Amino acid sequence: MTPEQAWSAGFYSGIELDTKSLFKTGTLEEKYWRQGWIQGALKRLGLPYYGSQENQEFNQNKPLSPESELWAKKLEDQYFSP
Repeated sequence: MTPEQAWSAGFYSGIELDTKSLFKTGTLEEKYWRQGWIQGALKRLGLPYYGSQENQEFNQNKPLSPESELWAKKLEDQYFSP
């Protein structure tokens, strides 16, 4: 699976807040899936998000809004912290 496919799978899982990744923890695919998941969850909450992996990579030096960054951290902690 390409990074773009893994990111997209995560994005749509994030919209549903479904945390069941198809990828083994610690793999590159899981990393892209999780990045997509966060963006999908931001979309679900009505916050600014990157709609594709390409947008996220292109805008790496341009952060999301402070509110989106805060929510991204909260989502990461709530859904993926051990």
